[in-house]
Amino acid sequence: MTGECFGVASLMAMRRHASTAIALEDSEVMVLSREALWQLRREDIELFALLMMNIARELARRLKLTDDILLQYMHTHKDGELY
Repeated sequence: MTGECFGVASLMAMRRHASTAIALEDSEVMVLSREALWQLRREDIELFALLMMNIARELARRLKLTDDILLQYMHTHKDGELY
């Protein structure tokens, strides 16, 4: 979908990228390297902070979705055990 992103967790954690994405239609991808991120931090701290807040918001949204899925799973399996 337009505006979707992947790999943000590894960018925030400063870890090696481990995600894979497959485009279902012709797409354009913007790559933000760690070096470019640090350059942005040096050159425009306000834009850097805005980007970090938006990335954190996206990660929180995904974490909430994962929590909801796990809770739904637990409610549908009366023994409550995760396998």
